[in-house]
Amino acid sequence: MTNEKKILILDATGKDWTDRHLQGPSVDVFAVYHPMPLPLRVLRRIIFNSNLPGKSLWYSNWKKQLKSYDMIIIFSAILGNEIFSWIRKQGYQGRLIFYYRDCVHASYLKDFAKPEAIRSAEENIELWTFDPKDAKVYSMMYNPQFYFRQPELKIPIQYDIVFVGSTNGRLVQLLKWKHLFQKMGLKVYFHIKKHRFEKIPEEYKDEVTDQALPYEQILSLNRQSKAILEINQAGQTGLTVRALEAIFLKKKLLTTNESIQDTPLYNPNNIFILKSEKENAIRNFMKKTLDKTAFDEEIEYYDAKNWLKRFLSSKILRER
Repeated sequence: MTNEKKILILDATGKDWTDRHLQGPSVDVFAVYHPMPLPLRVLRRIIFNSNLPGKSLWYSNWKKQLKSYDMIIIFSAILGNEIFSWIRKQGYQGRLIFYYRDCVHASYLKDFAKPEAIRSAEENIELWTFDPKDAKVYSMMYNPQFYFRQPELKIPIQYDIVFVGSTNGRLVQLLKWKHLFQKMGLKVYFHIKKHRFEKIPEEYKDEVTDQALPYEQILSLNRQSKAILEINQAGQTGLTVRALEAIFLKKKLLTTNESIQDTPLYNPNNIFILKSEKENAIRNFMKKTLDKTAFDEEIEYYDAKNWLKRFLSSKILRER
């Protein structure tokens, strides 16, 4: 994706849809840890939680070629923050970056992955985030979420609004909007996956699933919809992947993220801020003609290749 530097990206699996699209001639993407069956994963977690020795044995094959990279970007798929000091102890002198693709206050994020804990574990590390507010609060550098250019396909529209995502503390909000849209007569598709650390009240259990959809299927569902729904976590100001899906697939976006009004992306024909349950306002928005040219102007900025270039520029990014 870039010929300037050799980059290593470490993620949860190293082979999901995003990882495969990030992979390129000068970008390698690996899972942080070796893939293994459930019993060994349980053993691994016990070792990390108990702070037992030998943690580096669980790191995957990226550790054998550390010094060939100019920059290492680690997403938040870690079991402990000792990975950063371990990389430095191997003699790695390049740039080491931890990138938050979710808010610091996200329910799943463990204390060892919080900014202050990572800085305590390793001083020579750069902390970056997708969220402008977190960047200011925690003195991190800002680089918004990224996505990938998609071909424009002529696919019949089956739904008015689609949401595919996990509960992440948003279940009550998600169901409020789902039921309102249905009451309005809109055709919706909601696939709400239970977050593994979240307890679901009995009355809502029929509304959620333990099954994740393959991203290719999510992409297909989004293509079949007029609009995509985005419900941000409380306090979140950064764009989620759903907002970028809407931009790159040229779909309407209904979102609770009021901060999007302060970005060049905002166009009232394309983006609707869900502040209240006024049905007429939502109906009028759904009837508006999509302004595709407004998206065309911004796609380049959020393209993954430019996301990488912003790291390479080493400049602190201000909120767009």
